[in-house]
Amino acid sequence: MNQGIPSRDVLVDRNGQMTTIWLIFFERLYSVYSDSSQSNFEAIAQIKDIAEKAHKLATQVQNTNASQQKQIDDLFKQITDSSKDYATSQDIYVVNKSIEQVEYDLQQLQLAFDQLRKTFGEGQKEIVDKFSNLQDQVNTLAKSTFIDAPEDGKIYGRQDANWKEIVAVKLSLPFFLSDGTQQNLALTSDYQLPFFLSNGLQQNIQMVII
Repeated sequence: MNQGIPSRDVLVDRNGQMTTIWLIFFERLYSVYSDSSQSNFEAIAQIKDIAEKAHKLATQVQNTNASQQKQIDDLFKQITDSSKDYATSQDIYVVNKSIEQVEYDLQQLQLAFDQLRKTFGEGQKEIVDKFSNLQDQVNTLAKSTFIDAPEDGKIYGRQDANWKEIVAVKLSLPFFLSDGTQQNLALTSDYQLPFFLSNGLQQNIQMVII
């Protein structure tokens, strides 16, 4: 208790939890008060020494909470300031009540922080859901946007909303036989219709001009 206490510790941290120095101080103070066998000058001297060390460290860290610092000063005064130069039973009783009030205040502060975290968490989830919904709309809009085919002299066709280069095309010319059945004539790779003259020579007919 009398050594190795971090001088940077304040009464409560930013999460509303009692810090190490004050937790040790209150526990030591309570144990001395509650043990009747230590109701003597030696115990009182220990209490005053503890209070002086804790008050000195609390002052060094310059507590920014005014009401909190006032509670620290009041506790120190009640423990050490008496007409007989030692704490009376009434002083001890008052300090115990003060400690109980501080503990209660810390519990209420912790509950308030828990509620604040819960409220913030719910609000954050709602914001995330809204952004997710907005992102879904953006993605849908992006998919529906028509993008022109590349201008590189190649032939492209649409496949699954994307442009694909057309490497080969199979075309045929609708042709019907005398019996009414359809037997299409396939064009060559350069869009020509195969055609044979009466002398047996092949003279294709160009069907598409590019």
